[in-house]
Amino acid sequence: MEKETFASRMSVVVVLSFVGFMSRIRLNVSATDEDRGSFGAITYALTSKSGGTLQTHFTINKQTGQLCTASALDRDEGLEKYDLTVTATDGGGLSSTVAVRVKVMDINDNRPIFYPVLYTVSLSTHSAPGTSVVKVTANDPDAGENGRVTYRTVPGGSSPFFTLNKDTGVISLSRSLHSKANTVISMVISAVDGDGLTAPVNARVNVSIVGGSMASPVFEQAQYFFTVSEDVLRGTAVGVVRAAAKTDISKGIYYSISSGDPDGYFTVDSTSGTIRTALPLDHETCSSLDLEIQARSGSLLSLWMTDPRWNITI
Repeated sequence: MEKETFASRMSVVVVLSFVGFMSRIRLNVSATDEDRGSFGAITYALTSKSGGTLQTHFTINKQTGQLCTASALDRDEGLEKYDLTVTATDGGGLSSTVAVRVKVMDINDNRPIFYPVLYTVSLSTHSAPGTSVVKVTANDPDAGENGRVTYRTVPGGSSPFFTLNKDTGVISLSRSLHSKANTVISMVISAVDGDGLTAPVNARVNVSIVGGSMASPVFEQAQYFFTVSEDVLRGTAVGVVRAAAKTDISKGIYYSISSGDPDGYFTVDSTSGTIRTALPLDHETCSSLDLEIQARSGSLLSLWMTDPRWNITI
């Protein structure tokens, strides 16, 4: 009685996300057996190395070896690849295995989403051209070019006093504001991904121009990196950020998370700058976040800010 053999020890198949239920994957896994009759009859079975995904995602025809999806695959909500093992067994009980890797390729099925959609900032008439005012942020969970977001002002939503960096979303002052005291300048920003899908809701930026020479606060570090365990209790302190005005006085400075945490996993104490967990954490669901935190001095209605980036690894 001969043992059946596969033509290849490793097969790789590529499918697109989103793949529907019972879609046929273009792979027939086949084995040969030189025995005759019932001893030469081969059946196929499927096992998984991807942690319990087999029963919900894939099936195999036990007579033909045709591999199919058992449920819809979505790369944005699942794995980028699945490692499977196909076992061929003949009528006499002898078996052989082959590894199959299913790679799920991204399709552009998500639009960029702004968070937040309203940005309210204040700027002194003494601010110099080139000053960074605020950064708008839209997120797109697609991969590669499909997830690359660029920004632009909508028709009628621009201002000659500000320029928008199309790649970073940073809005900067482009000319003197001496004649604009006690006014509000508004801009409307759209976001588009690499395949042309636009954000369903545009972002609005309202810049209040105030007289005086009050200095913007400056953070002690340009970047902070914090690490937190996924099993910590809600309300656990992760780290502290601090900023001070040019007078070296930190009193009267207020902190807030401006972007990077749309699901609200973290909070920042408005007066102390302490970052705390606000929701249960799961490394598999979210392993890292890049937050932008604003520091404001003056009254809460007259905001002066700077936007460094904080990375929290879970």
